[in-house]
Amino acid sequence: MILTFRTAVCLMYLQDCDIGHKLQYPFITILASEKTKTLITMKKILTWAVILGATSLMFTSCKDDKNDDPTTPVATENPQMTLDIGMIFGQQTLSLNNQTYTNEAGEQFTVSTFKFYLTNIKLVDMNNNDISLPDSYYLVDLADATSNLINVKNIPEGTYKGMRFMIGVDTSLYSQGSQPGDLDPANGMFWTWNTGYINLKLEGNSPVITGNGAFQFHIGGFVDPNNTLREITMDFGTFTLNAQKNKNPEVHLVVDLEEFFKNPMMVSIASMAPSYSIAMPGPMANAIATNYQDMWQFDHIHDD
Repeated sequence: MILTFRTAVCLMYLQDCDIGHKLQYPFITILASEKTKTLITMKKILTWAVILGATSLMFTSCKDDKNDDPTTPVATENPQMTLDIGMIFGQQTLSLNNQTYTNEAGEQFTVSTFKFYLTNIKLVDMNNNDISLPDSYYLVDLADATSNLINVKNIPEGTYKGMRFMIGVDTSLYSQGSQPGDLDPANGMFWTWNTGYINLKLEGNSPVITGNGAFQFHIGGFVDPNNTLREITMDFGTFTLNAQKNKNPEVHLVVDLEEFFKNPMMVSIASMAPSYSIAMPGPMANAIATNYQDMWQFDHIHDD
């Protein structure tokens, strides 16, 4: 059945329509004589319906307003950055065991171990001030791909144009005994006989060596004149590091192991005969430490 528009309006707004005359549908039994009583009853029902509907809408609105309250605290995270360290040898990707490389002396070799300590990170602000980041001690190991991504937290907010860090562990930790985490002697980067850390370890094999062909460079020492700690300075060039809360920019660095063997001193594996090993502080370890200062290159920054 279809109600006429005028009849529907009369029912909705309870207008004083001639209902008994106009409504001609069998399901409507409103009589003219009972018109007043019926309208009053309908008005009461509709009045309560309106009140209940409005109340429900009010509570719903209040609930929504509470959720949208701009004063609700939002969790924030102190600025941080990630150092992404790529490993190469000249134009080749550096990998363990399955890739042959040729050094400056023309000697072929493979790499079985390559790891080092990156420590004492400082950021250089736009006014050339060094901002030290405490407790920044990280072991980078070619055998562990996750160690190439160093997450540095709690950086002071600001804009930075460069950074500095050390290769090796400074003397402030030696008097504190055994250390946890990356500094744990169980990582194979500690000389128990010499009470000191190995700053960089390179091991591999070369056909220039008779027998098993193995060589090793364990570079350490923290006492002059054979102190092998080296500071690396990275200028970001046209890039800047913007340290902001809830941001995690990536600083991409590259380590080129080719420089280990050639600059400023050419290092020959054959010249290390008969042991083909450097495993203690001394002039040769000190010279190689100067070489690995030149291994480092800044590449670019990805802002988060």
